[in-house]
Amino acid sequence: MVTVTSNSAPVVTCPGNQTLFVCNLNQICIDGFSATDAENNIASYQVTGGTIQGNQLCFTPVAGPNMIRVIAIDACGLADTCVTTVTITLNTPPVANAGADQNLNCRTSGDPICWNVSCTDVDAGILTCELVSPVGTLSGNQICFAPTASGSYTFIMKATDQCGAIDYDTAVVTVRLNVGPEIALPAGDTTFACLDEPMIPWCVPFTYSDPNGNASNVVVTGLPGAVLNYSNGSGTLCFTPPAVTAQYDFTLTVTDSCGLTAQA
Repeated sequence: MVTVTSNSAPVVTCPGNQTLFVCNLNQICIDGFSATDAENNIASYQVTGGTIQGNQLCFTPVAGPNMIRVIAIDACGLADTCVTTVTITLNTPPVANAGADQNLNCRTSGDPICWNVSCTDVDAGILTCELVSPVGTLSGNQICFAPTASGSYTFIMKATDQCGAIDYDTAVVTVRLNVGPEIALPAGDTTFACLDEPMIPWCVPFTYSDPNGNASNVVVTGLPGAVLNYSNGSGTLCFTPPAVTAQYDFTLTVTDSCGLTAQA
């Protein structure tokens, strides 16, 4: 007696098309592959773009679409094919922004200086933003610090994304602290009184100074027609009073390049 059994083709199933976000392009295995045959006589697989490991399809991806084709062939040569496309989105490193370099003049010791900074990630993943330099504090999207000495200060921002990718950015802030100027008149020379001879100029010496060396202007108020001559920290104020006995009050004001003033 001869028994004849008709052969049927195998049935192969691939996982559905999908999109995956990955941190790197190491090998990936996805579940959902299966192959059956009524006669249980699958003889071989032909896989393009990957390999079969149990019920998984494994492949080393490239960014973008990855097409995997599987052909199951039975002992009689009958075959079935499935295809899946896995689209790979590769992580993009984050971007740290410590702000622009700054050159700040006319600052006062201990006054805070703040500016905006940021950490961004186009993948919208989990992001850590840190200030890793030893000076300054990070609060929200601002770095703040209060300098107590003139000089250059370095600020380093570090951004870390969910894949561990890191970016650094550096800002250098140069600060010049300013102290106001000083001016002085000799004692007893702040008034003119009881002049016996009219139209004789009366000249008063004065001195001025500035710790930063930026005293820029000296003016007199209260004496119309007064003439000032000054340079290098000293000068004279000359005034020709009218032919009367009187007292004249005046004020000398020195101003530095940052706008701070002193009066005498």
